[in-house]
Amino acid sequence: MKPRYFISPVKAAAVAICVAALGDGGRTVPVREITQSDLPAELREPGVYVIVSNLVFEQAGTDAIVVGADGVTIEFRGGSLKGPGGAGCGIRQKEGRKGLVVKGGIIEGWSEGVGVWALGASNRLEQVSVHGCATGAVCGAGATVRGVTVYRCGEGLVVGPEARVRGATVYECRGVGLRVGPRSAVEVCTLYNNRVGVEAERGAVLNRVAAYGNRKLGMRLGTECIAKLCSAYENDTGIEAGAESVLTDSSSFQNRGTGIRAGRGVILRGCSCAMNQGDGIVVERDCRVIKDSSTGNKGVGIRVTGEGNRVEACKVFDNRVGIMVTGGGNLIVGNEAGRNRERNYDIAPGNIAGKVCGPGEAAGVKGHRPNVEYRK
Repeated sequence: MKPRYFISPVKAAAVAICVAALGDGGRTVPVREITQSDLPAELREPGVYVIVSNLVFEQAGTDAIVVGADGVTIEFRGGSLKGPGGAGCGIRQKEGRKGLVVKGGIIEGWSEGVGVWALGASNRLEQVSVHGCATGAVCGAGATVRGVTVYRCGEGLVVGPEARVRGATVYECRGVGLRVGPRSAVEVCTLYNNRVGVEAERGAVLNRVAAYGNRKLGMRLGTECIAKLCSAYENDTGIEAGAESVLTDSSSFQNRGTGIRAGRGVILRGCSCAMNQGDGIVVERDCRVIKDSSTGNKGVGIRVTGEGNRVEACKVFDNRVGIMVTGGGNLIVGNEAGRNRERNYDIAPGNIAGKVCGPGEAAGVKGHRPNVEYRK
């Protein structure tokens, strides 16, 4: 069947009137309804297209709705869009188009395809629920994604560079729950029971993101990423941070492996790792581990494997080993360790570390107190 460009002109007159386009000097935009008989549909003019009923599309390997114009809004008003269980897309934006808005509704049933494919610039996806697809939704550069739920897909939600994702929930996906492109911002999102919770590319910023119950990894941060007030728990590994990333005031606990694993030049400040089955914090080289805590881990509280690291003012309690340094050329100062089962400190030769003493002895140590390693 040839896709239709115009959507039910008779029903459109009954359903919709013209609405003023915001900030466009009184120009009006038509509102049209998409009905079952219109599918497959191609939208070749800007405007608002509404779905008010539950649509079922039965042509496998074909896209249900193709967007061939800029400035198209598809709004679900209590309706849904269900596919045939094969390839194709629920909604696909043509290459080179921009300004697509998809709001509300449920999209499901493209088990070998994509629920929403919108790779153009400056698109918005709001309050949409997608499930039962090979990939839930794909959005391009500069996209805004708010309040979206994706579940039981292969891949969950994928966004391009400089996107904004807020309030998304992705769960029970076989692959990665949320993939974000370079310099994107992710806020107040929840990723659980996926293979990997979130993967962020270079320069992405994560704020108040929670990843838990993921089968392999909670969070994977690329180079120069920032994560603040984030949490990862009950994953295999909690957080992997790429080179030059910064983690502040974040936590990683009760994971089956390591809590936080940091690459070159990572800064960890005010973070907490607790009750992990492996090590709490593992750093490679040129990292800064400042005022962090690592407690109750079955492995090492803080493990330093490379060189050029600084571990300062941290607290490590109730681990197998408190702080273990196997590399050389590291600075270990002003930390506090106690009740670790095997030993509080295990620092190889070739490192600079403060004198180890109890709190009562610290007052008598010459020099500045930060140069003392406390042992309880």
